[in-house]
This record gives sequence, C-alpha cells and structure tokens, in this order.
Amino acid sequence: MGVLRRLGGHPALDFVNTVDPREGDEQIEYLNSFEDLVQWAVRGRLIDAPTARVARTQAARSGSAGAGALTRAMNLREALYAIFGAIAAGRRLPRGAVAELESAWREAMAHAHLTAARPGFRWKLTAALDVVRWQIARDAVALLESDRLDRIKRCPGSQACGWLFLDASRNASRRWCSMDGCGNCAKVRRYVARHRRDGSSCSPGIPRSGIGLPMNSRRHA
Repeated sequence: MGVLRRLGGHPALDFVNTVDPREGDEQIEYLNSFEDLVQWAVRGRLIDAPTARVARTQAARSGSAGAGALTRAMNLREALYAIFGAIAAGRRLPRGAVAELESAWREAMAHAHLTAARPGFRWKLTAALDVVRWQIARDAVALLESDRLDRIKRCPGSQACGWLFLDASRNASRRWCSMDGCGNCAKVRRYVARHRRDGSSCSPGIPRSGIGLPMNSRRHA
C-alpha cells in the first residue's frame, strides 16, 4: 500500500479519500487487503499497536475473516462518500448511506465501554476485527453532530479528483485538496489557456509541482 497524504482534515474524510481519484475510470485503490486497512489506521493513529495486533490475530484465524472485515469497511467508506459528498453539494442525504453509517455506529457503541481518562472519561472500543470500521463510524457521527458541516468541501480538480476535505482556513476560502496537487494543475491549465496552446488539462505523469507528486498519485514524495 502506498502512503497517502491525509488531506481531508478529519479521519472520516481521509478514509473516504483512500481512492485516488475519487471518481473516473482510472482509480487507484489504496486499501486492497485487511492488512492495508490496519496499517492505514495505525499510521493515522486511529488505533494503537496493541489493538492492531488483536485485529490481525482475529483475521489470521480464518482466511475469510479479514476479507469480510475489509468489505464491511469499504461499504462504510462508500456510504460516507455519499453522505459527505451530498453535504458538500447541498443535497439531501441518501437514506441507504445513512442506514449503513447508523448500523456501523450502533455496532461500535455495542463494543465500547467507558474508561477513565484525563480529564474525565471516554468511550474506548474493544479491540476486535472490525475496530477500524467502528472507529471511523464514531468519528463520522461526531463530525455530523458538529457545527462544521458547512466547511466540508469537494475538490473540483482535474482527473475527477472528488476528494473531500474539511476547510479549516480562517475565511473558508480553501478550494483544492492541496495547492501542490490539484491547485497547481489548475494553474497549469490557466497558463495553457492564456497562451493558446493545446492540452488544456493536466494528464497523468505531469508533476503536480516542480518537485511534487505525479498527477494521479497522492503518495508522499
């Protein structure tokens, strides 16, 4: 699994963005196995190393267990894309996607318990096969309950980017998933248009910036 840049500004949106681009025919899938899912979650500090070990151990007990957990996580990912994509576009939330999230959240809370923290208490999920899906579901619901929904945006970049992000800029002016990626590509298109040249859109293989990433990848340089 390539190491993705986390540009969403929120764990649930970063999870949605584990496909590059989010739309179009030539997509790169970064979560191709249960191990990919666990590694992604550990790198993003959604789960800790001991929890990851338990999930891996449970997956190893059955050849289909890990695959099943990955499928359930991917179903949630697509539901979240539908939900937060609709919010970004000002559309009504799709019922099926909301039901998928509610199911995952209810399952998560059925496997959570209160534990002492500093300060106060917090809900801690039981280490298990579906722990990544549960954590994402909890994070997604927390975002839906927040006052930041008007800051959720969809990147309009070329190559059908479609990545979602939480705009944390002071004046809500962020437009692109990243300036060195889609933002830079837009500058290239404007430059080409001004000089009346062919090829008004960036294509795979053209760097996102002088020393940046290829157009069809979000991996760390």
